[in-house]
Amino acid sequence: MGLVAATRRPLIGEARPSWTMSRLGTLSGPLEGNGKRELVSKTRADQDPIATGESSKQGQTIVVVDDEVAVCSLLKEVLTSGGYNPVVTSDPRSALELVRRQKPVLVLADITMPDMDGYGLVAALQADAETCSCPVMFLTGHLTFSERLKAFRSGVRGYVTKPFTPEKILVSIARVLSDPQEPPPS
Repeated sequence: MGLVAATRRPLIGEARPSWTMSRLGTLSGPLEGNGKRELVSKTRADQDPIATGESSKQGQTIVVVDDEVAVCSLLKEVLTSGGYNPVVTSDPRSALELVRRQKPVLVLADITMPDMDGYGLVAALQADAETCSCPVMFLTGHLTFSERLKAFRSGVRGYVTKPFTPEKILVSIARVLSDPQEPPPS
């Protein structure tokens, strides 16, 4: 086991840089605040498809649903660079039709949106025989444990908080896609 370098760089949606990991094998970066740095162990993450954000479903469609245009634009860029085919909408109601037509491998949605929130979207997808097997992952600013628990209890398969890094999104997607689950009982 080696060490992974911790460096400071801005996260998407964050003005201040945060600690992130790199594969340099050393710890670097300034000490800040209380002077603590975290050491992160590495077990050949560069060969692990989940750790690198790769999956066997590269090139497949992911429907992105977020009412913030800037977030949609960033996600489109991140997913495209990760080898996915992103289809983006800011309207949760149109996302239902997109999922029926596009047959995506994943829906990546915000929780807080006008007209229909992420939970309403999940419920609508689960209620439709054509879309009930499509996994949903939330990308949200909701940080509480109770919100995360509510999401997983509603059937969400992944949960990423904003601000986020491209690596965090791609790794989380790969984890969801590599963990097959039975579709909900009919």
